[in-house]
Amino acid sequence: MCFSIKVSFITGAILLAVSIYTIHKARTKNKNYTLFACMPLFFGIQQIIEGFVWLGKLGNNPFLLKISSLGFLFFAFAFWPIFSPLAIYFIEGKQESKRKRLLLVLFALSLLIGAIIYLPLITSMVPLNTKIFCGSINYDVPTTMIFANIYTVIYLLITISPFLVASNIKFRAFAVLLLFSAIISNYFYTNRFISVWCFFAAILSFFIVYIMCKLPENRFKLPTHYHS
Repeated sequence: MCFSIKVSFITGAILLAVSIYTIHKARTKNKNYTLFACMPLFFGIQQIIEGFVWLGKLGNNPFLLKISSLGFLFFAFAFWPIFSPLAIYFIEGKQESKRKRLLLVLFALSLLIGAIIYLPLITSMVPLNTKIFCGSINYDVPTTMIFANIYTVIYLLITISPFLVASNIKFRAFAVLLLFSAIISNYFYTNRFISVWCFFAAILSFFIVYIMCKLPENRFKLPTHYHS
């Protein structure tokens, strides 16, 4: 997480444990939810990676700092925008064709946006300066203010809107919580938005426990044939 090494590793470990429950629920109740149920798992991995960012920075290890920073930003910039529409796509039934088409459009946009912002980082076309600012991690990626604002809006749209368009109302509540946490993160932690919002989103992934707990079992009844 963005505030200390210990909290990063502890939060990550807890989320990994939570993911065992959510994935188990998906596998036993409705396998279409399996990818969505992996959300705490991926957030846990991301938080643990940020723990290594702290270790690299405080331990003055440039190689560890760069690798772990790129790993964290892979989740932040590329993985989550792709994950959101894909996870909801598999959940929606065949009858929800309009929703599924919209989710595919968002998925295609996420691939494009992820490539535009992340590929220059891993190819060193754009410098990355990871700093500690006011007790938090600041991933300083040089961009113009206009581009940064446009990217943030598109990023939030792609990442959050799939939960808003989902047919399950609980996903819409989750989307509202994500949006609220993004607003709070941007307002109070402007220079550390990436790290702080990813942490808040990770904490909100505990809401997935509630969703999976309330998920009805997907029972398919075989048709009964009557013979005269």
